[in-house]
Amino acid sequence: MKKSEFPDAFEGVRKSKGLGHMNDQDDPVQMVMRFRDLRKCAHDWKTFTSAGEVGRTVVPSEASIRETRLIPFEVAPPEHRGYRRLIEDWFRRPNQPEYKAKLKTIIDDMIDVVLDGKEIDVVSEFALPIQSRALTLLLNSNYEESEVWIGWGTHVFRSEGEALDGDKAALLYDYIDEEIERATANPCGDLYSVLLETEIDGRPLTKEEIIGVMN
Repeated sequence: MKKSEFPDAFEGVRKSKGLGHMNDQDDPVQMVMRFRDLRKCAHDWKTFTSAGEVGRTVVPSEASIRETRLIPFEVAPPEHRGYRRLIEDWFRRPNQPEYKAKLKTIIDDMIDVVLDGKEIDVVSEFALPIQSRALTLLLNSNYEESEVWIGWGTHVFRSEGEALDGDKAALLYDYIDEEIERATANPCGDLYSVLLETEIDGRPLTKEEIIGVMN
């Protein structure tokens, strides 16, 4: 394998210190730079827990705009394992031939649009539509829902010139609330409906847990 032509921006600090320091919205963050150290942190989950402050697992932090814990990413590994088992089979569906064929059609259709058209923005006019339309397969939602997600742009928590946009983030939570209500009244085999029928530790998932998974 050839070395990337792009320089490693973290090579110096990784070799000299192993820790990188950055300021995230006036909040100091330390970044573990060495793979072996990262593995140690991941195994020592009691010290380096994922179940700390909600929204602090990502950079930039989302702590100021959301109170819902991402599941399974923002729970400690023992709980993480249980939540992951609930949805593992669902996320194996992309391995099925029928699923792959549908996904290939989505990609081929977008490539045809690009080849037949004028110059486009590869992120907003190509990658974002493919991702959003593919997500309808993953969630088993109506294809038309992808237009809603495309309308949110490349990040539902961020807007032009603003790293975190609480008003825009509310769009996602309002949307998920409506979808849970819709699936409660009319189950249809999508992921919302599946989660509403799922139990963990002998009890149904709470609405907050379903929001955390869908987020």
